[in-house]
Amino acid sequence: MQEIMSHPAVPDDESPPKSKFVTVTAWVSIVYWALGAVLSTVILFLLRLVLGDHLPGFADTNAFPHLAGYLFKLMLQSIEPLLLLSILSSFILLIASIGLLQRHNWARILYVVMIVLLIVQNIIGSAFSIVFLYSVLSVAGSDAIPGAVGMASGLVSGVMYLALYAFVAWKLTRPDIRAEFH
Repeated sequence: MQEIMSHPAVPDDESPPKSKFVTVTAWVSIVYWALGAVLSTVILFLLRLVLGDHLPGFADTNAFPHLAGYLFKLMLQSIEPLLLLSILSSFILLIASIGLLQRHNWARILYVVMIVLLIVQNIIGSAFSIVFLYSVLSVAGSDAIPGAVGMASGLVSGVMYLALYAFVAWKLTRPDIRAEFH
């Protein structure tokens, strides 16, 4: 009995080494997606607490004419489903991150699929932001420049996230990284 417990099932020289990339990605992701789930939940709770059933009424506002107004209404009408989707995807990625840390292959595949979906979401969100920004600037002119700067910086960080997501997804599909997973 003592002999069975003292020897690992797979000898150390046969198991692939654990890369720092996977370990760091997993830990950073665990923290990031846990915070994302909490933050989205708090935002949803506060929206419901403060606005209650009045949120759909805000979507009827005519704050912006033309396309910007339509996009603003669409955003307000979609905020709750998008927050629920954010909470769900954060929990899925949190579970996948824990699985990455434990080197489960299902977690690696799930993580890559979710990251690809986030890339698509990021591209759609960036396109939405560009159209909204252009529409607001065309209507409000120079009065909208301070808001435009904020939106432009959001686009820049969106592109940076897109590059980071693409790198992580690519790296997790590399043969040397795949070999770590069971």
